Amino acid sequence: MYKEVEVEGYLELSKELNIEPLVAKAVKAFNYKKITNNDLKDPYSYKGMEEVVTKIKKHIDNKDKIMIHGDYDCDGICATSILMSTFTSLDYKAGYYIPSRYEDGYGLSTNIIDLASKKGYKLLILVDCGIRNIEEVEYAKSLGLELIILDHHERGEVLPDTPYILHPELSSFSDYNMCAASICLYLSIALLGRIDEYLLTLAGIATIADVMPLIEENRLLAKKAIELLNKHKYPNLFLLADSPKSFDEKVLSFNLIPKINAVGRISKEKQVNQVVKFLVSKDKVIVNKLLNFINDTNTKRKKLSRSHINDLDKDYSKEKIIILKDDNILEGISGLVAASLVNKYSVPVIVLAKSEDEGIYKGSSRSVKGVNLALLLQHTKEFLITYGGHESAAGLSIEESKIESFKDACNSYLENIEIEQVPSIVVSVTEDELTYKAYLQLREYGPFGEANEEPLFIIKDIDSSKVKKSKDGKHLLCALNPKASLVAFSKGDIVDESSSYDFVFTLDKNDYYQDSLSGKIAKTYPKSLNKQ
Repeated sequence: MYKEVEVEGYLELSKELNIEPLVAKAVKAFNYKKITNNDLKDPYSYKGMEEVVTKIKKHIDNKDKIMIHGDYDCDGICATSILMSTFTSLDYKAGYYIPSRYEDGYGLSTNIIDLASKKGYKLLILVDCGIRNIEEVEYAKSLGLELIILDHHERGEVLPDTPYILHPELSSFSDYNMCAASICLYLSIALLGRIDEYLLTLAGIATIADVMPLIEENRLLAKKAIELLNKHKYPNLFLLADSPKSFDEKVLSFNLIPKINAVGRISKEKQVNQVVKFLVSKDKVIVNKLLNFINDTNTKRKKLSRSHINDLDKDYSKEKIIILKDDNILEGISGLVAASLVNKYSVPVIVLAKSEDEGIYKGSSRSVKGVNLALLLQHTKEFLITYGGHESAAGLSIEESKIESFKDACNSYLENIEIEQVPSIVVSVTEDELTYKAYLQLREYGPFGEANEEPLFIIKDIDSSKVKKSKDGKHLLCALNPKASLVAFSKGDIVDESSSYDFVFTLDKNDYYQDSLSGKIAKTYPKSLNKQ
C-alpha cells in the first residue's frame, strides 16, 4: 500500500542546500537529517559503566577466570566477539560460551552455571541475555559466582540481583534501544581506553541485524561500520559477504548477517561457538575453514526456509494474529517463517515449533506497527513458560496443552487494538532527476533502515518501448536513460507492448557500470496506452 505525497518547495531547498532535486524531494518527504556529530559518546556516560569496569579490572588483577556468556543470534555473537577480542587486547585469557538453541535454549541456564562453576570461573559476563534470568542469577551467586549483565531485551518488573547491569532502559545514555554488541563496544572502549575499529564494525553490523532504530548513536555506529568495511575490507567479513564491490546496509542485511545467524538457527550442537572463533581469529587457515563451514550451513538454512515457506498455503487474510503450530518446522527457522507471513498478511505472527522437550513448543514472533509483542506476551504470561524480546520480535516457550488458551487470550488482547495499515510514502520523480550525483548525495542521509526508512520513488507513464523481459523471460527490465535502469524480479509475465507503466522503486547504484544507477521495482502499475 503506497501513498504519493506532493512535495512543495523542493526547488528552493535544492538551491539552499546545493543538492539535487530528487534528494531535496526525499529530504522534505521523509524528513531526513544528516549526522552532524561524528564522535561516539563517552562510554562512562553510560550509567553503571564505571562500576562494571572496576569489577572486571578487579577480577583481572586477581587472575580470576572470566567467562562471557552470549546468545546464538548475530547480536549475541558479535557482542561475545567484541568482549573476547577486548580481553585478548588486554592480554588476558577469557572463556566464552554461546548456548545451543536446541540443547540449552535462550539465556542463562543452571546447566551452564554448573559447568562454569566446575571449571573454576569466578565472573560471568552475560551479553544479549540475562535481564530476565532472576532465578538463575540467584543460583549462580549461591555457587560463589559474580555476574555482569549487558542486555537490551525487555526487562521485567524485578531485576536480577546484581549491581552490575548495563541496559538502555536503566541509563539516560539513549532514549531508544541499542543492541548488546553496542553496549559491549562501549565497555571495550572504557577498558582499552581507545576505539578498536574492527570491534566498532561488529557493533554496527549487529545494530542493523537486530533492527535497532537507525537514529542518533545507532545510526552513527551503522554508518561508521559501513565506512570501515569499505576502507579496510576485513578479509573474514569481506569473504563472508561474498566479496562485494562495496558495502552498504543492504549488503550487510542480505549477504552477511544471515550467514552469521545461520549456524545458530539450524545447528543442533555447539557449533555456533565456531562463528565467534571465525570473527576473532587472525589465523587465515582457521578463518578459511570456518568460512566454508558457515557458507555450507547457510545453504542448508536457505533450503529449509524455502521448503517451509512454500508449504504454507493456508489463507490467513481474516486473522488479527496468526499463531501457527507446526510439528515439522525447525525451531531456528520459525522466525524466518514468521517474518514471511508478516510481510504477506501485515498482522502479528507467532510460529510454534516442537522442541526437544516432550510436550513443549518454542515460538518466534514478529509484529507490525501498533502491536507491541513484549506487552502482548506480558499480558498472556500466565500461559507461557518463558518469554522475552522486543516490541517487534520476541520468543516464547509454552506447553502444548495451553496453546489454544494462549491463542484465545492473544485474540482477546488484540480486540481493542486497531492494527493500522500504514501506507508507504512514495515521491514522484522524473527520468532526468535520476542521476548518479543524486544517489551519492542521498547516501549521505543513510544508512537506511528502522526509523530511517529508505526512500521510495514513483516514476510514471513509462512507455512500453523502454520495458522488456530478461533473457530468461523471468524478470522485467526497464532502461530509463543510459545511466539509469530498473528491474522487477519475477515480473517478466506482465511485460505487455500495449501498456505504459508506473513504477514504485528504491534507488541503488549499478556495480557493473561506472556511475550508473539500478533501481529495484517494488510495485508495477501497467496501464493501457489506448494506442490507435
